[in-house]
Order: sequence, then C-alpha cells, then structure tokens
Amino acid sequence: MELLTEWRNLYEHAQKIREVEPWQFMEEPDIFGVQNPVNNEIGYCCVMGGLGELLGMAIYLGAEGLEGYRKMASGEITGENPSDMMVQKCLMVTFENRDCLEKEDLAVIKKLGLKFRGSNRWPLFRSYLPGYYPWFLNKEEVIFLSHVLEQAVLVIDRFDKDERILTAPRQDQYLVRSSESGPSGLKWLDQWMEPAPQRKAVVPIPQINELLLHKIKKGSSRLQSTWEIELCHAPFPVGEGGRPFYPYFSMILDTDSKYILGSNVFPLTEYETDFQEQILTLIEDRGVFPKEIHVDREEVRSLIAPIADALDIKIKLLKTLPGVSVALKELSTFI
Repeated sequence: MELLTEWRNLYEHAQKIREVEPWQFMEEPDIFGVQNPVNNEIGYCCVMGGLGELLGMAIYLGAEGLEGYRKMASGEITGENPSDMMVQKCLMVTFENRDCLEKEDLAVIKKLGLKFRGSNRWPLFRSYLPGYYPWFLNKEEVIFLSHVLEQAVLVIDRFDKDERILTAPRQDQYLVRSSESGPSGLKWLDQWMEPAPQRKAVVPIPQINELLLHKIKKGSSRLQSTWEIELCHAPFPVGEGGRPFYPYFSMILDTDSKYILGSNVFPLTEYETDFQEQILTLIEDRGVFPKEIHVDREEVRSLIAPIADALDIKIKLLKTLPGVSVALKELSTFI
C-alpha cells in the first residue's frame, strides 16, 4: 500500500485532536485557517461537536468552501432543495463507531497496525466536493489534511489558554497558519488574512433552438396557468467505477393540479442546452404554455429567460416552490 508514512502521520495528528477534545471549549464560529504549502489554498478549520452530536473538524477549502459554510451557518441554505447540501467543499475528519467505516478505511487502519477502542473513537476522513458523493482522500488531500491537523492541535492548545488569539484585528480576517520552506523543512507562522474574493459563477446561456421555438409560436397557445420549474441536484448519487456524483434533476409541475408535467436527469456539465430543449419539447408536445413560471434560483431563471421572453411568459423568482418541494420529498421516500 502506498502512502503508509503519510497515512500514519494523518492518523497520529487525528488522534491528538481526539485527545484534546476541542469541542468541549470551542464553537463553530471559532474558525482559523491553514495554508496549503503546495498551492497556497487556505483550509478554514471549524470544530464540530459542541452540542454532542458529530465530533470532529471540517476544513472548508478556499473562498468557495468558506462561503458554503457561511450560507449553512446563517440559515440562508435551508436544506429543502437537494442542491442546498451540495455547497460543501471541504475535507472532514470525524470520530465514529467502527461500523460507520467502510472496508477501505479499515484496510488502511489494519495495514498501519492501529487499534481504536470505544464509541466515537475511530477516525473517518472524507472529501466533499459540490455535486459529488463524499469520498475517500487522494494523495494530495492526505498530505494537506495531515498538515492541517498538525497545525490545528497547536492553535487549539493556544486557544484553550487564551481565546483572544482568534480575535481578528480587522473585520473579516482570520488567523492563518502559513509556511515557509527552509533547510530543516517547513517553518510555520501566524498571519492575519482576509479570504480571497469569491468568484461569482457564470451560467453559460446556450443558443436557443430557434426552429423549435418558431414551431411552438405557430402551433401552441397560452393557458391561464402557472408552472413551477426546478433544476437541482438529484437526491440520489449515480456512477460506477469511480467517485459517484449527484446529477442534475429537473421537474416541471402545474401549480393548480400539482401534476408533474415532466422530469429529466442531466450530467453535471453541459446540461444547459438539454434543459432548455426539455422545456421547449414539452410545450411543443402539449401544444400549450403557461402565462407564468415560478423558479427558486437565479441560475434556473437565467436558463429559462430566453424561452420566456420569446413567448411572453412572466418569470417569478420565489424562495421555495411548494409543489416541487412536496414532490421531491415524496420522491426521496422511494430512494
């Protein structure tokens, strides 16, 4: 097995975290960072377990990861939409019972000759990426997480003695442990740093199918009805022979009858054209289109806008889609 030294280091540092039990005196807002020596990306460390539930630490990766945490912590993300829980970009170590580990985890532990006893004592390491199923660590993640936990033990010990070490001199700054290469290896030091600016995702709007749109204008009529249209991550993972992912899932529902007019599954990339085609084909097949469409996310609105503008359909952006929410909950009971 490769990476035995790296894995051993990671487990040793994880055990030190478990021994000091930072969840006894730290809360989730007590965040600090560790900078990756390889690519300078900052992992923002958040201790979990203050309420006695999940014990461990999440390391949110970069500005995107930190923003995902902020949305969850503020309640901006409610969890009603399956896509809500796809914002996590982090590495995580939690302390579980043995039966929570997979055979791959147990194989590493056995190879290292490690033994753990008792409840919530078995380290479990996972990588979280938006749109993907929680997965085992790769080589780079093992090495970086080992650095993070090593530095976290030091910061936690200092915090236990003086909580003011995480009090930032300026708003929106975090204490970050960064490193410099030297003759004897990495030398770590403190820095106060602001998160990098969050890049706003740009939704590519494909060229609309003008031929199909022309046919719809000639052969379809407007109904005095409203549709709810959702495009979110499916509540089930797919994939074989690699890391499973949560595909995009669409649903078109009539708000009055609560009847599902159509649904489809799309890959994580290059789904925009197929989503538009689904809507246009549905309108063509039924020969009707609504006076109004409700959506709950700006990305969905922007993809539907060219169709709505061409057919003079009003789009309303809502916080939740009542009909779709009920349908998704019912769907999840069958998974």
